[in-house]
Amino acid sequence: MHGAGHGAWCWDLLTPLLEAAGHAVVAPDLPCADETADASRYAAIVSDALDGANDVILVGHSLAGIIVPLVAASRPVRHLVYLCCGIAARPGQRPSVDDPQAPKKSDEGMRTETTGTNSFVFPPEVARAYLYSRCSAADSEWAIARLRPQSRTPRAEVCPLARLPDTSATCVLGLADRAVRPDYARYVARERLGLEPIEIDTDHSPFLSAPRLLADLLLEIEAGPGMPPLVFGR
Repeated sequence: MHGAGHGAWCWDLLTPLLEAAGHAVVAPDLPCADETADASRYAAIVSDALDGANDVILVGHSLAGIIVPLVAASRPVRHLVYLCCGIAARPGQRPSVDDPQAPKKSDEGMRTETTGTNSFVFPPEVARAYLYSRCSAADSEWAIARLRPQSRTPRAEVCPLARLPDTSATCVLGLADRAVRPDYARYVARERLGLEPIEIDTDHSPFLSAPRLLADLLLEIEAGPGMPPLVFGR
């Protein structure tokens, strides 16, 4: 599941690596720009896309941290992977509300611009510096050209779950992530998800900046039951 303002296209470099290892990849487009679409609608789209799929490992990037548990609560999922997530579902609460003791989320200068009634966009210069800081110039510009407006609706609604699903999960953070700082990502993993994160030496978008590294990590997670080392591929 892609993050804010992105689309299924963001997995294009990762998908063939997983398919070469024998896995089927399902990557639906989420209705980012639809200001009426809430988190439950996002989750329903993913569940529909997975219709008939068995033995599912669900990977959610960034904003999708609030969507993956909703999917797991509605259909069988073997394992959840929270990838570079600065936000997580909080049963009975709005996920966008920070705890007072939480570390600073992003590096100085990270910002969005309001568009429409209740949406935002990433300015190109912000996307280059904070989302794709380790990507090649060509990959960064390719991604920036495809970014869409993102509605704030999923972040603002109260999570409909009474509790997080019992599905096993892994949290992965990027040590060079400027959009979701490592200390903040660790806080979210530990305090909101009860997970000790795996740390990889990448930016916020490892599916573009380090697809081979991310593929290897996901394949190790899939193989289980042993976990990869805490700092992976460094």
